Amino acid sequence: MKAIINILCSIIFFSLQTTAQDTLVLQPNSFCGQDTYIWELSNQSGQYGTTESNNYGHSKSFIAQEWTWNSDTGRRKSLLNFDFSHIPPGSIVLEAYLDLYGFPDSPDNGHSSLSGSNQAVLKRITGPWNESTVTWNTQPTTTDENQVFLSESTSTGQDYLDINITNICQDIVNNPLESGGIMFSIIEPDFYRAMIFASSDHLDSTKHPRLTVIYLPSSNPEPIGILNLPDTTICDFASVTYSAFMPCASYKWSNGTYSAETTINTPGTYWVEVTNNAGTFIDTFHVSTADCSYSLELPNVFTPNIDGINDYFAPVKSKGIVDMKTIILNRWGQVVFETSDLNIMWDGSELAAGVYFWMIDFKALNGMEGTIHGHVNIFR
Repeated sequence: MKAIINILCSIIFFSLQTTAQDTLVLQPNSFCGQDTYIWELSNQSGQYGTTESNNYGHSKSFIAQEWTWNSDTGRRKSLLNFDFSHIPPGSIVLEAYLDLYGFPDSPDNGHSSLSGSNQAVLKRITGPWNESTVTWNTQPTTTDENQVFLSESTSTGQDYLDINITNICQDIVNNPLESGGIMFSIIEPDFYRAMIFASSDHLDSTKHPRLTVIYLPSSNPEPIGILNLPDTTICDFASVTYSAFMPCASYKWSNGTYSAETTINTPGTYWVEVTNNAGTFIDTFHVSTADCSYSLELPNVFTPNIDGINDYFAPVKSKGIVDMKTIILNRWGQVVFETSDLNIMWDGSELAAGVYFWMIDFKALNGMEGTIHGHVNIFR
């Protein structure tokens, strides 16, 4: 048996030569750990402020809670993500166990079943999120598939050890691009129920969330770490922001940026180099620009006499318009014609000569949306 230990992030590998199975133990600290709670509160202008748009990524608590704060009702859910990039894609997860350690001295006083069972649930997150920016309003999606239930607590500081999340971990290995860890919440939405554990920011490192995964590595030695940053076309004088976030990683972009994100506003070919415990990953992508200016000009008269000259109500000038809905009305406000054709090509449909009014809702290539209106005379 051999063991490799990374003290900084508490990552331990065991490789059993007799069975070819590997054991990965993850217990990250505040630097590498990815956990936070999010908070919905009925009063966003009270003592606690705009909780639904606030981030709590540095909290020492990993919490699921249905409660009231100064008589305002609310709830908290937590998100937790471990770095699975050490496990090759296609691996078979034999067993996976999560250890959560009670935090009875937290500001919220530990587990509570004051109004009834505080049974909780762990669900796989299916969207991206970032510990430093996620809020209630921007929380990722989850799935009920293979969810795991935690039974009612028996004391305020109870540890929950060896929680079997084997199926969730297998789903994460199978769907790395559609997995963002675990969401933790109370099942019954009645107030005065809570489960409160220590997060990876807790001062006692032995109480940080701990995950043990026993797996059979696939024959593919490549770890999960695909960036797949897309090629992008932006409008002239606009910019695009790229994110290459990976847990506990360092970054180097070809434009001189050293953070997880970079903003690009000029065309060209770029690359990013991301390094973490699983290795170094390099991705190249291209940014091009386009003229996204727009214009739309309509005539104020047309003569539908089939002489081949000015027979239709159609744009005199149209540039950069990608979507358009046109409505023609008579003087009594009745709709006489409507179309989504960018060319319109209205011939009057044997209406009487006179003044008609038009209104156009449009969307331009640069994302600009608007409404314009005017009138047109039909001469026969």
